[in-house]
Amino acid sequence: VMEQHYRRWPDEPVPALEGLTPREAVADPDLRGDVIALLREFEEQSRSGPEAMRGFDFGFLWEQLGLDRQGNH
Repeated sequence: VMEQHYRRWPDEPVPALEGLTPREAVADPDLRGDVIALLREFEEQSRSGPEAMRGFDFGFLWEQLGLDRQGNH
């Protein structure tokens, strides 16, 4: 269920990204950092959240959005 949700996430409007999809937001220099922050938040939540979330790999999202986990691009 989690994987299905996060596989759709790049193409769904996100209020925290001014209603843009994450895929649209990474193209905007002003919002790119917000996308990175959300991905890092997801990863942090997966480390400290319910056991079912622990170990979930968000790497595919970073890759789909053309970002590296260092947040450099």
